[in-house]
Amino acid sequence: IRLNQMDIEKYVPKYTYDLYKEKGFIDNNKIFSYLKLNIINNDLNDIFLINEGFENNIKNIYKYDSYKKYLESLNTKRYSITKIQRIMLMILFNIKKDDVNNLDDSSYLRILGYSSNGGKYLNIIKHDVKIYTNIKEGINNILDIEMRISKILDTIYNINLLKYEQMGPIKK
Repeated sequence: IRLNQMDIEKYVPKYTYDLYKEKGFIDNNKIFSYLKLNIINNDLNDIFLINEGFENNIKNIYKYDSYKKYLESLNTKRYSITKIQRIMLMILFNIKKDDVNNLDDSSYLRILGYSSNGGKYLNIIKHDVKIYTNIKEGINNILDIEMRISKILDTIYNINLLKYEQMGPIKK
């Protein structure tokens, strides 16, 4: 989709396309100030994916004025840009090692959309796996984290993502 933005309308729901037309792709520089705040104010040792010692490198964020330059400064043979980006998301969303260790390991499906054939298939498997069509807090640890992430993204980008998350699946 990022490489061929002309076809984006074919691959995403209408509300996603409307948001894209209005706001474009998400700008990582918008998260930079929130990320700085989280890094400066929090103990990074508890954050998922952070290994001992790397948090000292991360704490130098106050020296940088752009997200890209900051990421490049952390790039090493051991820590690729992609891995660093994952770590930054864990920090931004405050996902801790304990959060991940305490996740409910039961399998489930979160249905975002389905066709008539998909609906038939869901009816067949509904007794074998938990199926969520709408999300709300307190029904599953993973979904609670997902809702927290949506609220943070709503705050940063002003996109009302949580409303769309709770709309239920798209039926085609």
